[in-house]
Amino acid sequence: EPEEESEEGIDESGIPTFPECTKSYAYKKLLFSLCFFHSIIQERKKFGPLGWNVRYEFNDTDLEVSLHWLHMFLDEKEEIPWESLRYMIGEIIYGGRVTDEWDRRALLCILDNYYRPAALSDDFRYAPSGSIMSPPDGPLASYLQHIDQIPMNDDPEVFCMHENANIRNQMQESTFIMSTVISLQPRSSGEVAGVPSEQVVMLKAQEIEEQLPQPLLMEEAGPHTFTTLANGLPNSLSTVLLHETVQFNKLLSVMVSTLALLQKAIQGLTVLSASLDLMFTSFLNNEVPA
Repeated sequence: EPEEESEEGIDESGIPTFPECTKSYAYKKLLFSLCFFHSIIQERKKFGPLGWNVRYEFNDTDLEVSLHWLHMFLDEKEEIPWESLRYMIGEIIYGGRVTDEWDRRALLCILDNYYRPAALSDDFRYAPSGSIMSPPDGPLASYLQHIDQIPMNDDPEVFCMHENANIRNQMQESTFIMSTVISLQPRSSGEVAGVPSEQVVMLKAQEIEEQLPQPLLMEEAGPHTFTTLANGLPNSLSTVLLHETVQFNKLLSVMVSTLALLQKAIQGLTVLSASLDLMFTSFLNNEVPA
């Protein structure tokens, strides 16, 4: 089944209806903070590994359960139990999905910022620059109106991210759009600037093949390249060099074999497999083959 994608933007979470609560003012403020927190941890996924080391499937059920506990804690306790709220929401409900320790640390830090006494004030800032402020106390309609005023383009600071994180996200989106557009181009044109596409790819494959270096041979290394230390263990830099040399030779071997197969496929001497077809298209579009 196709995965249902949620709309992007921190203003898409909305605010649920306000049930009766003995601490109405605090409940409204913390409800907004909770919804904002939910939006933040959802939207951090668009930054890839910069947002979360592991991609987590937080959903509306987590938000609904957290709202239930928020309502119950505020109704049953005379004072707002900040520690209990942070533990239940951060460690149990949302934290129960988190498997990476650094992700857990980041999630708890974000929650701590929104679940503290300062969040009850009208001048509380959800973004350091003040682009998103705490909504003034009022009916549900006023909160929805406040949400509509949130900027459409989310600044990385809202997600506790450096502004450079947005560059990576935008590059990913641009690459995806360009690759999609390229994939829609007709492939039956047969010629590129008057030259048959097969000839273009053949010449490019031959050019790359001629520029490939020879495999790295261990016996040709210098006398002190792979020396051992006094304790008999190999030098750490030598270990890294050995590993990279092996990987480089493997990559070189793949390039040599696939370039030869591609040229044979163009000449009709072998079958043009799916991987060779993708390689053909990449060469035609001046892309590095995947």
